[in-house]
Amino acid sequence: MAVTAACLPHKRQIAAVDARQTRVSTRVSTCVSTRCQVFILDALSTYRTDNPKDAEAIIERVTPRLQHANSAVVLSAVKVR
Repeated sequence: MAVTAACLPHKRQIAAVDARQTRVSTRVSTCVSTRCQVFILDALSTYRTDNPKDAEAIIERVTPRLQHANSAVVLSAVKVR
C-alpha cells in the first residue's frame, strides 16, 4: 500500500500525458519505486508525437532505464517508442 501511495503524485500528473509529456518523462528519474517507474513508462508508451524534438527528449530520459536491475522497468522502457 505504501508503494501505491508513493505513486499517487505521479499518477495525477499522468492524467494528461499528451499535454505534458516532458514533465512526466522527467518524473521517471525522480521516482524511487520501480512500480512508479513502470507506471510512468507504460503511460509514456501510449504517447505519440509528430515533433522530433519531443521524441528525442523522451528517449533521452528513458534510455537509462534500459540498464535497470528490475526487468519490469526494462521491458516498460522498451515499450516506449
